[in-house]
Amino acid sequence: MNRFVFPLLLAVLMFAAPLAPAFAETVAIVNIQKIMRDSLAAKSARDQLKAKQDQFAGEIKAKETDLKREDEELAKQRSVLAPDAFEQKVRTFREKAAGVQRDAQQKQGQLNKAFNAALGEMQNTIVNIIGEMAKEKGFKVAIPSNQALYADPSLDITDEVLKRLNSRLTKITINFQ
Repeated sequence: MNRFVFPLLLAVLMFAAPLAPAFAETVAIVNIQKIMRDSLAAKSARDQLKAKQDQFAGEIKAKETDLKREDEELAKQRSVLAPDAFEQKVRTFREKAAGVQRDAQQKQGQLNKAFNAALGEMQNTIVNIIGEMAKEKGFKVAIPSNQALYADPSLDITDEVLKRLNSRLTKITINFQ
């Protein structure tokens, strides 16, 4: 049986070997993480997101400071208020605190949604650029570099994609509505 396996394997390799160079010429490799990290548009989006996060954090911190002050006042009133009146104030305080927490969660969701929309715009532009390059250079498939076990550096189009993206999309305006 072994004497049949070796010739069969040799025949398969002989016929498959000429296909390898042709396949390699139709593939491109793109480091999407590098593009998303280094592009002008991504930097712009991150800066806008950071500024909005800082603004929201300031708003939430002010509300938390107010809640803390109100909690301290409530603690002082415990001994002077009737139990029912005190319980009502505690319920009102808890509702207010829960509202602040909901507001913080809503703002975080708003940030995530807006940032993801901006990244989607950037990704669409990247896909269009890669499509244009495929027509120009003749490759048929572009694979993210993190999906390839090995790729010859000559197949990497990342720097060209980044250059074109930076010339086409220097800034993304994030809509935080």
